[in-house]
Amino acid sequence: MRATAAVLLVLCLLAVGHAWDCQPVVDIKNLMQIDAGLGQVVATNTSQIPYYLVGNEWIRLPGSLKHITVGPAGIWGVNKADSIYKYVAGNWVQAAGSLKQLDAGGDQFVVGVNINDTPYCRTRSATVGYKGPDSPFPWTGLPGAVKYNSCGPFGCWQSTRMIIST
Repeated sequence: MRATAAVLLVLCLLAVGHAWDCQPVVDIKNLMQIDAGLGQVVATNTSQIPYYLVGNEWIRLPGSLKHITVGPAGIWGVNKADSIYKYVAGNWVQAAGSLKQLDAGGDQFVVGVNINDTPYCRTRSATVGYKGPDSPFPWTGLPGAVKYNSCGPFGCWQSTRMIIST
């Protein structure tokens, strides 16, 4: 028990001692949304222009997206019509379905939320193998209502809708 506590204490001290160098994003005018995963960073601006960070330079990606995400499942995005896209070999390939927000940070799966705040998930096999419209791509509805989904190496998190009754 003491050995476990000592290891946890050392890990906490190392985590606290790690200095993050936070810098403002000045190369993208009117930055709207940004996402990071697997050492990659993507972003969109208020004109819905998607960008990808290469070194210290933001590279404009093709298309128009209101939301973009990157992670083990690849690079995914949603346009203003809530159409879903995956970045495959330098092009955006449309996927079936409609979401207002999605996240590719899970262990090779994608989660998202539709316009009715219904959460959805795409399994690892359907996500990683997706190459275009001919690939099977079923969405699994999840219970509840959420505004935003986010996944990482420690699972998925949901921002729930708060309902206040008088």
